[in-house]
Amino acid sequence: MFRVRQILREVCCVLLAVAPAVVWGKAATAPASKPVKPAKPAPEKLKLKPQDVCQFRIMGGNLVIETRVPEQVTGAVRRIIEVEGWTGTVEVRNRGGNFSLNHNVPRANGGLFLSITQNKSAVSISRQDNDGQKAVALNFNQSMPGAEGVQLTVTETNLRNGRSAVKANLSAKSMGELRQKHAKELREHLMPILRDFGAYGLDVDPAIARQVLIEYNADADFQAKVMKLVAQLDADAFPDREAASEQLKKLCPEAAPVLRGIDRATLTEQQRLSVADVLTATRQLSPAELSKLRRDRDFLLDCLYCEDEALRLLAVQRLGELLGRPVTFDTKAPPDQRAAAIESIRVPKK
Repeated sequence: MFRVRQILREVCCVLLAVAPAVVWGKAATAPASKPVKPAKPAPEKLKLKPQDVCQFRIMGGNLVIETRVPEQVTGAVRRIIEVEGWTGTVEVRNRGGNFSLNHNVPRANGGLFLSITQNKSAVSISRQDNDGQKAVALNFNQSMPGAEGVQLTVTETNLRNGRSAVKANLSAKSMGELRQKHAKELREHLMPILRDFGAYGLDVDPAIARQVLIEYNADADFQAKVMKLVAQLDADAFPDREAASEQLKKLCPEAAPVLRGIDRATLTEQQRLSVADVLTATRQLSPAELSKLRRDRDFLLDCLYCEDEALRLLAVQRLGELLGRPVTFDTKAPPDQRAAAIESIRVPKK
């Protein structure tokens, strides 16, 4: 028995002596490193022309910014893009009707900076001049549902001493009226911004221009086609109703006068709602709006900024009818020359 105990004691001593070495061996042995995955290549930088990045238009009486920068799925990250003819960094965010742009060009004197933001009720523009001496901010507070009016505040900041002063505080019922009443201030403060984006004036939505400049007279066959689709708006199957609605949208603006001429008492509730949706979705103007814009000299002058020459030709014709005299205007002239001619008609020299 004594011998057995001695053997067990010797075994325990050996184990105690070996255990620390085993533990230290595990701790000291580094785990096998996992292979490092190659970094994903950076996404290709989007390259656009200035006029595709930011285009200023008048829609629904407000100043609106349109862009061809793809809308982002998530709006937290700004997208860096390359703009033709620009230097420095350009960051853009476009999501859900909200738009922002920052353009920064570092220079020894502080650099050139341009910032533009748009939401549902406002457009804000801040621009630092080339010599780094001052910054000008334009804030357009615009119509909300149930409200009327556009207010523009122009603030100038001296970058040397940080002092700011309000240079203009303007208001009007719409952006078109604001430009008409305060053309001098807009030329001074807004036009330099527009030229950065290859524009020489505030053009109008081509879809709106076509409605105003072209009078659609539907023949009997076209009217029958529209009425057949209106009847389908009351079909039992939803896909049939949806298909008819989409076809009517494609037929606008030609179909708009026919749809407006239908006696609503002859339509079902479903048809009335669908017809209203078609007219709203395709931004069809009411007869009163069409009549007003066809007599609006400034709107017709704005149509001369449209990219489509056919629309410019129609606008010249409409202007001549409105003014009661032929209007001399070269619709094929370069944009800068057209802009000068438009403003000379808008504000004749005394």
